[in-house]
Amino acid sequence: MAAALPSPTADWHCLDHASPWFGSIYDLLCLLQTPTFPDLAALNMCAQTHLAPLNLPTFVPGDSMVDGYERFIARHDAVPTRSQNWHDLFNALCWMGWPTSKRAMNRLHMSEIATQSGSQRTEGRDTLTLLDESGVVIPYADATLWQAIIQHDWHSLFVTHRAAWSHHITALIIGHALLEKAVAPYPGITAKVIGMPVEPAFFLQQPAMQRDQADQFLAGQLPTLTQANAPRLPVLPLSGIPGFWPEQDAAFYANKQVFRPKR
Repeated sequence: MAAALPSPTADWHCLDHASPWFGSIYDLLCLLQTPTFPDLAALNMCAQTHLAPLNLPTFVPGDSMVDGYERFIARHDAVPTRSQNWHDLFNALCWMGWPTSKRAMNRLHMSEIATQSGSQRTEGRDTLTLLDESGVVIPYADATLWQAIIQHDWHSLFVTHRAAWSHHITALIIGHALLEKAVAPYPGITAKVIGMPVEPAFFLQQPAMQRDQADQFLAGQLPTLTQANAPRLPVLPLSGIPGFWPEQDAAFYANKQVFRPKR
């Protein structure tokens, strides 16, 4: 678990629930129904009352962890969650929104731990952590849009095909560190992405239904992604997505420090 960001991380009122950055968890933010920063009781109430069929783990105090984060989850079916902490709050929300993938990540972590030498982390665990912290699933109905990501053709992706967003391509954030950064976003936020081919009808569904399908898809992909010599995950500068930044003019997209060309 990463350290908390500085202020305004403890100010619940600074969170823009309607921001497109939080589109994939907007329904969960609404379910919390709390005027102040959600505590463990609010999180567990949400999980047990509104999301009971998902059989979610319990959220417990952060100082409960005594035998390593992944081991603790596997052994106790509980997620250590620090109070007044954006990072851990978004982790809890991602457990609620992506339960199949989060369970699969934990199982794979435990399998990797059983084979690793001492405290030396495996490449598979590093990949899992990247996805858990900074992962985004990209459903797309037009393969040329996915290829634009692979080739870093940002002009084509964000300008030429701007109207395709939400109709033929979208971004569903699972990385809780990305969501933490989105509390006070900046242009250079990048994600590690997984492409998910879909039919155009996928985009007619509500974001929560899209997320549910993406959750099942990602969980099925994780064993392959963590194999030795698996391809590196593509990157995506999220601020380029229409609506993710207030002024997306030509000068904005010309910033090669953010929209880096492919090496």
